[in-house]
Amino acid sequence: MTRLTDALNDTRSLSHIHPAYTFIVKPVKYMANFFEQTCLRHPNNIAVICGSSQLTYLQLDRRANRLARLLLQSGLKEGQTVGIYMERSVNTYIALLAVLKAGGAFVPLDPSFPADRVAFIAEDASLQCLLTTSTMSEKTQGLPCQVLELDKARDALAAQSSSDPGIRVP
Repeated sequence: MTRLTDALNDTRSLSHIHPAYTFIVKPVKYMANFFEQTCLRHPNNIAVICGSSQLTYLQLDRRANRLARLLLQSGLKEGQTVGIYMERSVNTYIALLAVLKAGGAFVPLDPSFPADRVAFIAEDASLQCLLTTSTMSEKTQGLPCQVLELDKARDALAAQSSSDPGIRVP
């Protein structure tokens, strides 16, 4: 891991290939920063493949930025916890990255957990929000936190800017 971190912290120039390939790789401290640096270098490379769905780094970044902005708009503060309770999909990866970009901490919940287990974790972890899908709605009733069903939030997400929310957690 040290070699990878050291490599990412170097200043690099690929201008000998093409002038547009000049960039500076900034020091990486956090996972979201690592992702953003990779996105700058390889925006059109495939970042996530899940079943028949795939996203490039740029697509993943933009969708995560929209969700991060929606989380911030809904009141998420630095360091607060957000549950992620959904079947594995590209939305899972979007949610993980969005929580980090919004300055939160994610709490993964296995989609096989019953409603009482989800409720216990929501309370015990002081979840600010639970990101899920409508297929899980029977298990998310009456939780002590906001529940955001991503498949039902398409319009709210589309209304958000896809630019980086600019949150930098120290």
